[in-house]
Amino acid sequence: AALRTVAALDATPHLDRLVAMLDDPSPAVASTAAEVLQSHVGAIGMNAVLAAVRSATRSHNRVAAASLVLRLGKWSTLIALLDATSDPDAPLRESVDRWMREWLDRQNRAYAQPTPSQLGQITRALAENGARLEPRTREEIERAVAYWWPK
Repeated sequence: AALRTVAALDATPHLDRLVAMLDDPSPAVASTAAEVLQSHVGAIGMNAVLAAVRSATRSHNRVAAASLVLRLGKWSTLIALLDATSDPDAPLRESVDRWMREWLDRQNRAYAQPTPSQLGQITRALAENGARLEPRTREEIERAVAYWWPK
């Protein structure tokens, strides 16, 4: 209730504390922190979200923190999901696999062009982690990225 109240009043000055709550021992608190942070992901940024995932001590914390990447924007979400495919935590990898399939299912709904930097990050992430993906998933991502490479 306190997390929701802070978020309803003005979460912006408390974003660091709310991000820290993603690593709370209680799954309910971590889940609520992720829920209230969803509308603030732009202010938090991809690097801070990924840092929260990496530093989380329990599976439920890692999944709660990683769920925030789904609000980053089309290409940043893909970059973050590709990064998370190498995580040693099995429950997180299962969630990432599901989110990756969902990303592929809806990728053509938003006609957002990736930046050259994003294309490079996706290419590097595929080179590093692509073997961990299902072959069909990797091929679909490669096709999506190939469309945007300068010809």
